[in-house]
Amino acid sequence: DNRFEEAGTLISEARSLAGSDTTEVDLLTGELSMARGQQEVDSTLALANERLDAGNLISPANNNARYYFANVLASDPNNVAAQTGLLGVASELTLQASGAIDRNDFAAADTLLNEARALDPSNVELIAATDALADARESVTAAAQEADAARQEEADRQAEIARQVEAERLAAIQRQTE
Repeated sequence: DNRFEEAGTLISEARSLAGSDTTEVDLLTGELSMARGQQEVDSTLALANERLDAGNLISPANNNARYYFANVLASDPNNVAAQTGLLGVASELTLQASGAIDRNDFAAADTLLNEARALDPSNVELIAATDALADARESVTAAAQEADAARQEEADRQAEIARQVEAERLAAIQRQTE
């Protein structure tokens, strides 16, 4: 019933009364230890989910969803809730990266995608977002090249107009001189 202090006290009393046969007391000690460990896991998962709900996916340091899910997995590598939680963090990071791509904030998108990749490299959304980032970068580069080409074309056109004006001015001077 999560009354671990009381259980610990009663187990100590039972151990002192058990004499040489402490088999049952040892079993109870193991169960108490497992129950305490499970309570710690449950508490850490609750913190992780709170941080996830608050949007604290990877920051602040040592107080974010990824940190708490990873702590659970460090003590219980097969914990399905923690594994699922990290996949959720990766998906949310990928979603945030997509938003950064839409804002042309490629550095932020790249950072978020790298964080997501570290958690779930096979995530289909991650692969799509990585492709979208590459496409967006190419699009921005192409647009910049087109803009540069248009500026150069305009500069060339203005230079040609200036040459024509100068040629006409010189022709007018020539006619006046004649």
